[in-house]
Amino acid sequence: MKPSARLVVVGTLLLSVALLLAGCPSKSPSTTAPTTPTPSAKAPAAPATTGAEQSAGSWKWDPKSPKIDPAGIPDQAVSGMMEGKPFEAKFALAKEEPKEKRWLVRFFDTAPEAGKETDWWGPDKCRYIELTLPKAAKGEKYEIPYSSDKWSLDKNLWMYYQTPRADSPNGTSVNPGKDVALSLEFTDLTTAKPTEGSDTIGSAKGKVAMGSQMSENEICFVAGTFEAKILKP
Repeated sequence: MKPSARLVVVGTLLLSVALLLAGCPSKSPSTTAPTTPTPSAKAPAAPATTGAEQSAGSWKWDPKSPKIDPAGIPDQAVSGMMEGKPFEAKFALAKEEPKEKRWLVRFFDTAPEAGKETDWWGPDKCRYIELTLPKAAKGEKYEIPYSSDKWSLDKNLWMYYQTPRADSPNGTSVNPGKDVALSLEFTDLTTAKPTEGSDTIGSAKGKVAMGSQMSENEICFVAGTFEAKILKP
């Protein structure tokens, strides 16, 4: 073998050994952009509930078993259902009408504007529930069974709600007749002589639960605790 050929063979052998000792070259890092994970499908919305299936928090009312247990009134803002939509009282007002020998209590679902906290008609386009009572005082209780003959405007015991409608932006009154069950207690009520520049004379605290079959297709009910400013007569 010629000297040049020997050199080629030796060089080839040395290169092979060097490659074995060094190991195989590593692969270049992938430049492929990461794949964005496909978002999981949203769970189907829970079916809407109506009528007696609706609840005011933990409290429920059904005209098929309309009796109200005062001990079951929840410690929450007065809330429930009206017109098939949630209702939650943001504030409450009360006043005495001495000539008519009655008290009125209103629960409004919209917070008052600044400076209008004592506006008896409430904010524009608000909804409210009104109770008419023959009297109000600390410790006064009303336990009126469903469809009782005691429900009568002539007897100053009534309930209705006011709601804006397309044909009546200022509100339409919806009355249930006597198909109402009520449990109400004034846990505190204080009044004082009117002072100049003030529209209020005290406050009333209490707890209430009521339910009504307003129409064939609508059940209205609320339950909870309240604190109402008492306006001047």
